[in-house]
Amino acid sequence: MPEDRRHEALPFLRPRIEEPTTIVLFVFVVLCLGIASLIGLYLWRQRRQRIELETHFSKVGTQKGLAPRQILYLLQLAWTTPMKNPLLLLNSVYVFDKIAGGRASELLHAAHQDELMEIGAIRIVLGFDRLAPDQPLRTTRQSETGWTIMVWRDETETFYPWILVDRDERALTIAPLFTADHAHFSTLACGDPLTARIWREQDTEYRFNTEVLSIEAKSLVSQLRHAETIERLQQRDFYRLDIQFNITFVVEDRISEEGEDAEENQVDPTGQYITGRVLNLSAGGLSALTEQPVPSAHKLHIDSACTQPFPLGGI
Repeated sequence: MPEDRRHEALPFLRPRIEEPTTIVLFVFVVLCLGIASLIGLYLWRQRRQRIELETHFSKVGTQKGLAPRQILYLLQLAWTTPMKNPLLLLNSVYVFDKIAGGRASELLHAAHQDELMEIGAIRIVLGFDRLAPDQPLRTTRQSETGWTIMVWRDETETFYPWILVDRDERALTIAPLFTADHAHFSTLACGDPLTARIWREQDTEYRFNTEVLSIEAKSLVSQLRHAETIERLQQRDFYRLDIQFNITFVVEDRISEEGEDAEENQVDPTGQYITGRVLNLSAGGLSALTEQPVPSAHKLHIDSACTQPFPLGGI
């Protein structure tokens, strides 16, 4: 293209910049005001809901016997987490242990003792320091002083009984039950890992892993870190022992007369012996694999000669 023709076309190639019309400006302002109003309304509703929830939380906390500073502390924990329903801190021991117990796990230094004591005081007021037997343990913070704790250390190759002498929000304080067991833990030191088992009356057995926070060299009184998770080993009312041994049952009379006509031509099994092998045993019963079919509607009792390894004869 010739040079003079290119100069003539340049004005048409430049982008045109036009001022926005009044209608465009009006629509833009209205749109911005609408968005700002929606944001303001949302924040206002959030603030109002929070104030209402804090008021209700304070009312329930006061009814449960909490002091104003304790209520404020729990609210701060709830908003820091954050929680959708802070009222669960007052009504659920498991939520309390998750939130307040989780906070206590971060406060192992002596400088935080006041806050740990505050959490412990709140736990007592709310009644979360003890659980009913029908409520399973979730953490070691729900354990009770006086319990026997069976402690396992890799070097010992067996469990040894210790006594839980104290429990606070920082640690479990335990001491060996027998002086003769001191030799097995003479090299125990801070930071050493331990495995422990607890038998809870009217419940079942639990197991957890922990570590030593502090230890008194002479008495071996030790403080153990709380376990945030604890394994429930048994789901039954009685501890079930996995053990195998031979057993003999004796068939007794029928339990009821139902179905007697259908079996009148069959041989009466009363007095017969049925042999088998026990698979597991508990205070509530046993599970066994028999070599012969067990007759229906008949009672069984264990042969009186079966006295080993447990005196079960005659039951």
